Amino acid sequence: MTPPPPPPPIGQSLPAGLDEGSMFRSLFAAYPDGLIVADAQGRIVLANDEAAKLLDYPVAALVGLHVEALVPDAIRPRHADFRGAYAKAPRPRPMGTQMDLVARRRDGSEVMVEIALSPLQEQGLPYVVAAIRGIGSYPRVRQALQRAHYAEQVALFGRLAVDARDPEPLVEQLPRVAVEGLQVGFAAVYLLQANRLDFRVAACAGPAPGESVGDIVPNRHDTLPGHVLAEAGALRADELDAETRFAVPEGWRRAGVRSALAVP
Repeated sequence: MTPPPPPPPIGQSLPAGLDEGSMFRSLFAAYPDGLIVADAQGRIVLANDEAAKLLDYPVAALVGLHVEALVPDAIRPRHADFRGAYAKAPRPRPMGTQMDLVARRRDGSEVMVEIALSPLQEQGLPYVVAAIRGIGSYPRVRQALQRAHYAEQVALFGRLAVDARDPEPLVEQLPRVAVEGLQVGFAAVYLLQANRLDFRVAACAGPAPGESVGDIVPNRHDTLPGHVLAEAGALRADELDAETRFAVPEGWRRAGVRSALAVP
């Protein structure tokens, strides 16, 4: 089979039947990253569907918007300075040179992004093309965000512990902190009763399947809290369907709970 001819080098004319304008529009619309084109004043003049999706704007609402509206308030002054310096010496900037960029979405939420910049100067036009890629789903970024979120919740609980004079409010807050900090479905605190025969569900957060505050769980080796107490160590169950160390509560099975972690 004869290989297809290579594309024409830059500077050569396009093959017959290909129009630069229509080709540009097709590539702009189909590009897998968000694309915006901004003028010298920082006003967006073009945007593709991916940019609209990432930033949670209709395309029509992005056009005419100033790029500073897509920057978090805290770094807006620095971004204006950067944009001014870039306008004086525009140059291509590939993705990956800065990993801590943040874009502000229409609802005020923020998304971590990589941004590539490319000036449009062949025709002397003062425009800049920005390619924007959301990186919140990258494993390393997701892990960093999770660690930061966890640290924030631990710090919050630490402040509560310093201010609290009664341990009961702390016990009540602990499951919520666990749910928020660990980003899990639900959490509960079991307190061993004075008779040492039972645990009481002292607090829970999230849609706890089949468990409510005040419920009693026997202190036996075949219950989750009983097993943890007997073994005096943390228990991690990655697949509850195959769990044999303790009896999985029926409410968990009905709710489709797949894994669990318990610590003394």
